[in-house]
Amino acid sequence: MILVEVTSDSSEDYDTGPKLGYYETIPTLREYVVVSHRERRIAVHSRGADDAWTARVAIRGGRVEVSSLSAELIVDEIYRNSAVR
Repeated sequence: MILVEVTSDSSEDYDTGPKLGYYETIPTLREYVVVSHRERRIAVHSRGADDAWTARVAIRGGRVEVSSLSAELIVDEIYRNSAVR
């Protein structure tokens, strides 16, 4: 139903490009969350009722909803103990 990915130097372009396309073909996947290791940025890709995908992005000071978890991610809390600025 949900997949969470934390990027690395070698994977960020792949995680937000080709891999996203592959994941969108999984019928049961509702949300794909990508947490960047380079900057305080969380992207939530969501499948709508019409099977169309949309993306919401939050950066430093922001927050983003993860519907399948009935939760909201607060960017600065996720990165609280991180060296990522």
